[in-house]
Amino acid sequence: MTNPVYQKAVEELEALLSPRVVSRSLQQGLKQIGKGPDDVNLRDIENILKSQIYRQLQATLPSAQAKEVVKDIVEKLKAIEPQKLAKSEEFSLEQQNRALNELRAALRPFNLYFEWPETQKLRSQLKLLEAEQEAGHDAHKLLVSARKQLKELEQKLEDQLVTQARDLSELEAAFAQVKRLGGPKVRRLENLTGQIRSAQHNRQLAPAEVERARKIATDLRKLLESSVVVDDRRLQEMPSSTAVNIETDGLLEIDNAENSPFNIDTAELSPEISARLLLIDIESERRDLADLATEFNNLLNYKPELNAQFVQQRETLDRQTSLGEALGQLREHLVQAQGDLRRELQLELREIQRQLNAMDTRIDNDELSLALQVSLGILETTIPAYTDVQYLRDLYRFTREREVELATGSEQAAATETALKQQESEVQRSEQIAELHQLESELRPYQGLDSDNVVRLNELLAAARKLVDQELPVENLSQGWLLLNNIRDTVTRRAADFEPRLDAAKKAFEPISKLNNEDAAIVKRILGHLESQREVFYKVSPVVQSQLEASLTKAEGLIETLKEQFEATRSIANQLVSKNVLDDILGIFSTGPGETKQVLKSEPSAGETPPLYEQKSKSAEFNSWLEDYLAQDGLSGAAMFSSSGELVAGRLKLEPVKLNDTLEKLEHDNRNLSKELKLGDMRLMTVETPGHFITTIWPMPQYRLVFILGNPVIFGAVLQNLREDLPRLRGLLSGLKLA
Repeated sequence: MTNPVYQKAVEELEALLSPRVVSRSLQQGLKQIGKGPDDVNLRDIENILKSQIYRQLQATLPSAQAKEVVKDIVEKLKAIEPQKLAKSEEFSLEQQNRALNELRAALRPFNLYFEWPETQKLRSQLKLLEAEQEAGHDAHKLLVSARKQLKELEQKLEDQLVTQARDLSELEAAFAQVKRLGGPKVRRLENLTGQIRSAQHNRQLAPAEVERARKIATDLRKLLESSVVVDDRRLQEMPSSTAVNIETDGLLEIDNAENSPFNIDTAELSPEISARLLLIDIESERRDLADLATEFNNLLNYKPELNAQFVQQRETLDRQTSLGEALGQLREHLVQAQGDLRRELQLELREIQRQLNAMDTRIDNDELSLALQVSLGILETTIPAYTDVQYLRDLYRFTREREVELATGSEQAAATETALKQQESEVQRSEQIAELHQLESELRPYQGLDSDNVVRLNELLAAARKLVDQELPVENLSQGWLLLNNIRDTVTRRAADFEPRLDAAKKAFEPISKLNNEDAAIVKRILGHLESQREVFYKVSPVVQSQLEASLTKAEGLIETLKEQFEATRSIANQLVSKNVLDDILGIFSTGPGETKQVLKSEPSAGETPPLYEQKSKSAEFNSWLEDYLAQDGLSGAAMFSSSGELVAGRLKLEPVKLNDTLEKLEHDNRNLSKELKLGDMRLMTVETPGHFITTIWPMPQYRLVFILGNPVIFGAVLQNLREDLPRLRGLLSGLKLA
C-alpha cells in the first residue's frame, strides 16, 4: 500500500476494532466518495472516521470516548510528513474540474432515464458543482455527495436490468408457447422480444417495449388457452375485428391490431377454460400492481395511507377476482396525487428559500442552502426522496431556532457558562440531525427486506424522528447503527451462499431436466435467468439480491418435487416395459399379422391399403355427431368404446380390440401414477407415436372416446369442440343403444 495516510489509519483502527470490521467500514466510506485506498487524502479519511468509523466505535464505547478516539487518530494522521501532506491537501481547481468532467461523462448514459429522481438529483448537483467551479470555490463536500449519488444511480440501473432480464426470460417462454398461432400479433411479440433482447445486450432499458410485449403475450396466452377453432362453424363466432387465415404450414393466422384485445366471449367457454383465462388475467394484474408500487414508491413514502389501496387490490387478487378497470383507475389516482404533492413541495421549498435569503448572514446555512437547491432542481420534473426532504425540513427548523436565539440577544452573553452550554447543545443537536439523516439514507437500500432487524430499525428511527421534531435529544442512535450493521452482515452472509446454492441447484436439476412438464420449464427458466445474473449479483441492491435468492429458493423447492415425480414416473415406466405395454402401443400400428412390426407413416405407401374397421350405432343422431368429427382434416380415426371394451361406433384403421385393450392398460397405470403423485383425477390421456397422436377421453364413466390424429396441431381445436359439445354428447350417450 503506497498511501501513508490510509495505511496509518488502518493500523490505528485495527488496534481498536477487528480487521474485518475495519476493512468493511473503510470500504463503505471509500465507496461513498468514489475513491480507492491509493488516491484517498486526509480530508477524505477524516470524513470516513467521523461517519462510518465513529458509528462503529459507538457500538463498543460511550459516545464521548468514541469522539476522542476519532479526534486522536485524526491528529496522528496530520503528523505524517507535514510538508508533503500539506501539498497533497492543497485545493486544486484543476483537480476539481477533472472530477466534474468525469461525473458529466458518467451521467451521460443516464439521460435515457431523465424521469428518475436519482437522475434529477445528480443533474442538480452537477449544476451546483459547475457554478462553484466557475466561481473558483472548493466544493469538496458537494463533489463527495455527487459521487455517492452516481453510485446509487448505477445500482438502480443494475437493479432494473436484472428485472428486465427476468421479463425477457418470461416473454421468450411465452413466445415459445404461442408462436404456432401465427399472425401479426405473434410477429409483433417476436419483434418486441428481439428489441428487448438487443437493449439488454447493450445494457439499456426498454420499459415501453416490455409493457407492450407483456400485454400482447397475455392476450395470446388467453387465445391459446381458449383454443379458438377455425372451421366454418366457429369462424362466424369470432370477433368482427379479427380475421383468420389458414396457411399451408397449419398455423392459425390471426390478424388483429396490436392494441386490440381478442374479446373472447367467456360465456361460450367451459367453466374450466374460463377459470384458466381468469388466472392468466390475475397473474398479469398482480405483476402490473407490483410494478405500480415500485414506480410510485417515492410517493408512498410521503403518503403511506395510499398503501391501503394496494393492500385492498392485492386482497382482491387473492380472492381470485380480476381488478379490471380498477387498476387503471389506481394509476390515474397516483399520478394525480404525485402531481399535487410536487406542487405542494415546490410552494413549501420556495417559501423556505425566500426566508433563507432574508436570514441573518451570521447564521451558517450552507448545508441547508445546498439541500434546498438540489431538491428544487429535482422538483422541476419529479419529487425528491422523502428522507432528503425530511433532512431539509430538520435543517430549516434548526436554522430558524438559531435565528430566534440571535434575535433575542443570546449571542451577547457568549462568554457566560450558560451560553457555552447552549452552544454545545446546539452543536450536539446539529450532529444528531445529520446522523439521523445519514442513518435513514443508509437504511434506504435495505427497505423492503423481510427482516426483523429492518422492522426494529424503522421503529427506532420513527421514535428518534419524534424526538427531533420535539427538539429533544436522541440517545439511542448508536443502537441504530448496530442494527444496520447486523442487517449488512446478514445480507453479506446470504449473498456469499448464492453462487454455491445456484451451482448445486443446476447440478441437481440436470438429471431431471428432460421432464416435459410446467414445473420443469419453470425451473429451467429460473436457473437460466439466475445464471445470466451471476456476474452482477454483487452489484445490485440488497432487495434485488433478495428477489434473486427467493427465485432460487423457489427453483430448489420445485427441483425436490420434480425428483419425486421423476422417480415415480420411472417406476411406472419400468412397470410398462415389464408388461410389454409399450410394445403393444407400437404394435397396434404394425402393417399386419405375421409381419415385422414397423410404425405406419401418416399416409400408407403406394399400393398399401390398411384395413378399415367401421361400426355404426342405432342412433342416427350420434352417428352424425361422430361423422362431423371424422370429417375434420387431420383426424384419421374416431371410436366410442363401452366399459366392456365393445366398439359402440366409429371408424378406425387399427384393430379395435387390441387398441382398446392397450389403452385400458395405459389408463390403469396412468391413474395409479396420478394417485401416487397426488395430481387429482385423470380427465384426458394422450399418447404420441411417430405419425400418430392418440387421445382418450371419458365423457361418461361407462364410455371411452378415442381420437387418432395424423396432425397433432389440430389437437387443441378438437378438444375445444369436444368441451363445448360435452353436454350434447352426454345426452346422446344416455339414450344410446348398442348396435
